[in-house]
Amino acid sequence: MEERYIEFVPGVEAGEHEGRPDLWFVFHEGRMLVKGAERGIGVPVSEDLKLYEDSLKHIHYLGELEGRNCYTAELDDEAAVQGEFRFENLRSVLDLMDEKL
Repeated sequence: MEERYIEFVPGVEAGEHEGRPDLWFVFHEGRMLVKGAERGIGVPVSEDLKLYEDSLKHIHYLGELEGRNCYTAELDDEAAVQGEFRFENLRSVLDLMDEKL
């Protein structure tokens, strides 16, 4: 079996990556914001968070994952989450999300 390492490079300042949306790891009270259905969820990208940008606090740049900037933030208001987004506890996220993330 071939091993494949995740290409994450920690960083302090975001680089420019045209055509590759930034990944956002957003939390509220210990739960992570995810996008998608029960059978497959993903990490929100920049475009997904336009509705919530005024409620994001404590934004930090994490680094780069396979050519994509990664950020983390706290969402101030859980009630603002709508549509295909929801908060999940981290154990649930690990079972449902792609291994690379």
